[in-house]
Amino acid sequence: MRNIQIEVFYDPFCVDSAEADFLLSAALDKNLEDKKFGTRKVRDLVQVHYHMFSLPYLHASWIPAKAFQYVSLQCEEKPYECKF
Repeated sequence: MRNIQIEVFYDPFCVDSAEADFLLSAALDKNLEDKKFGTRKVRDLVQVHYHMFSLPYLHASWIPAKAFQYVSLQCEEKPYECKF
């Protein structure tokens, strides 16, 4: 069971979001030693929710953020057909 939840808000065209994603991915890929379960990745212990949130001053990011919402909803409805 994943008791730890992380909510991540990204702007598709924000440089800081891209840098934060790199750091978050690196942290989630770290190995943890556990006496009971052995070696596991942090990613196996937490649940991450990604939200595309276009910043108001980056007008070009609104359409990709809406497209991401549409694609993610399609993947939730039909996960076996999702290729993303």
